[in-house]
Amino acid sequence: MQRVFLKGLKGGTGCTAIVANLACVLKKSAVHVIAIDLDSKNDLCLHFGLPWKNTQGWSNANSFEGVLKHFHQDNDGVIFLPHGDNTPSNLELNKLANNCKKLDTPDTTWILFDCPSHVDINNYTLDEDDII
Repeated sequence: MQRVFLKGLKGGTGCTAIVANLACVLKKSAVHVIAIDLDSKNDLCLHFGLPWKNTQGWSNANSFEGVLKHFHQDNDGVIFLPHGDNTPSNLELNKLANNCKKLDTPDTTWILFDCPSHVDINNYTLDEDDII
């Protein structure tokens, strides 16, 4: 599993669009990919066609098992996880990023994290092979 953490220097710089487009390119290249929105703006799901009125995501779950019901798949086959409308702590962001290692996915899976610009990447527990 390859984890990639992407964040802009500030909000509005296009990081979410980059995450969505990178996920689409990887999927069209026959790579198993999952895009996860860690940003409370919850905009990543819009790039994959989820209606604006859908405000539920991982932040609304009480456990990692509850998070699993919030995954979606777009028409191209990209799997994505919306943020939701709760405001988690930095610790909860880190916990979700680490719990994603438990997902039953092929070893070749790429997980792309759309990170909020106001959270320092160093707040996440990163593995040696993670890309930031």
